[in-house]
Amino acid sequence: MSVASRIIVFVVALGLVSFPALAGSVSIVEKFPDTQGQNDFWAQEYSAASGFADLAHWYTQGWYDSPLYPYPHMHVSGSNILMHPSDDKYVVISYQAPHTGTYEFNLTFSDGTGGAGGGCTTRALVFRNSDATLPLMEGNVALNTPAYLVGSVHLDAGQFLRIALDSGDNMNSDATLLSGTIGMPEPGSMAAMGFGLAGLLVQALRRKR
Repeated sequence: MSVASRIIVFVVALGLVSFPALAGSVSIVEKFPDTQGQNDFWAQEYSAASGFADLAHWYTQGWYDSPLYPYPHMHVSGSNILMHPSDDKYVVISYQAPHTGTYEFNLTFSDGTGGAGGGCTTRALVFRNSDATLPLMEGNVALNTPAYLVGSVHLDAGQFLRIALDSGDNMNSDATLLSGTIGMPEPGSMAAMGFGLAGLLVQALRRKR
């Protein structure tokens, strides 16, 4: 094979294998589920005693723990998801990885109380899978909280990235707004297909010699 042919094969293979990084991103708000698991998102709660569990009730365009006691709850509010924990439970939106790969998470939390009650006192945390003892990120939410760049997180297919809000010290002033995007990798099979196509190109070039 000529030097020029080898260069062509290398460039084609590199482009195909690198393609997974160009898969784009999804909006957490636009993909908010109205059934559990829709769009790979789950509306949940967390407590140390019971772990992660789905919020059981959907009404008025949102998820609630109980019709009688509506906290924790979450619902879409304009261009954000409004999330509210309870005294003893986190409110959690969980994303389940559809396939193995490296995901990019860019999250923005902000005070949803409008300054009422002295402002939001929530603590935001991000967990991988079900380990609530080692957050990937945590910080207090204030009126002008900056974006949280969780960054690159490797998830195996079926694992969860969980975005949680803790009530802090004043559950009555903990309405918190969340927005953000998830950068999506392509399935690992795309890389294998890239190598396969490069191999076919090599064979075709050899036949022409």
